[in-house]
Amino acid sequence: MSNAKVVDVIIRKTAEKTKLTGEGNLSVSISSPSVIEIQGSAQDVVRYVRQGNDLLIYMKDGSVIRCNNYFVEDTETHNHSELVFNDNQELTHISFADAGEASGVAATELTAQAAPISSIEPFLEQGSVLSDAPWGWIAGAALGGGAIGALTTARIGEKALLLTCIPLSLVFTVMFVEEEHTLEAEETAGKER
Repeated sequence: MSNAKVVDVIIRKTAEKTKLTGEGNLSVSISSPSVIEIQGSAQDVVRYVRQGNDLLIYMKDGSVIRCNNYFVEDTETHNHSELVFNDNQELTHISFADAGEASGVAATELTAQAAPISSIEPFLEQGSVLSDAPWGWIAGAALGGGAIGALTTARIGEKALLLTCIPLSLVFTVMFVEEEHTLEAEETAGKER
């Protein structure tokens, strides 16, 4: 049986995501308030412990996920890190009412409150990704992606398969064209008479 852990660390201010994978114990270093999304069930946790500014998550398989600086608060926004479990069926937000202040290196067991959520977006700063984006560049890339996609055509039987890829948003459009018909200048001129 594998003890592989997958943890996504999403910085709340920028929505930048880092995926960490490891066997057994895992240490996650947090540089600014983040959403820690553990791929698994909250039911797999035995207990939560605060040690200084770190959160230790003791799993039923005997492993520990240590989130370094989990309890550090941003001085400007007063945001702190959030813990979410994703078991591929639902998201579960874990909060700690009794987290209190750090008391040196002493370990304090925490009481977790679990609540189902539909998305982690409320934990991210509004417009965190797109507010600083150069809109002209995005529009140009989208148009360029459309032009590239227009050139990507394949034939499947009697149908043409058009693929459009817009690189920035990683959106793929697949469209089947039933009939392909091109009118030549002479054909259109002849029909107008």
